[in-house]
Amino acid sequence: MRFLAKLDATEAIPAILPLTRAEDEETRMMAIYALGKLQARESIGDISELASSDPERYVRGWATESVARLDEKAGVALARKALLGDEEQVVRTSALRVLRRHGDGVDLELVQAQGARESSWLARLNCRRTAWMMRARLRSKR
Repeated sequence: MRFLAKLDATEAIPAILPLTRAEDEETRMMAIYALGKLQARESIGDISELASSDPERYVRGWATESVARLDEKAGVALARKALLGDEEQVVRTSALRVLRRHGDGVDLELVQAQGARESSWLARLNCRRTAWMMRARLRSKR
């Protein structure tokens, strides 16, 4: 599926879409990756559902980032939800990556507050680094 994405084989989208419901987590992750790279906007609903409810943390993280690639506003909304509500640090880290690229000033405050709540030093460091990068990006937009 990665090769199809690299080849920009958009004709493969209908064949890839059902793979988001495969039993194997790696197959779901590769399908999510390919659909995001191929800009398959018709898959936003399926991928958003995986970001919110898939039992595998890596699938939820990849799905959050993929939705942001397809629709910035929907991706930011999912990232906010994941940052505040997902118990897995892997998913919150994916949410931080989305907010780092697309978040606004309100999201910056959210990231800083989340950093204060994190119990892991690595998660706190990720929040601080994300906040620093967001401040730099927001300053450069002025």
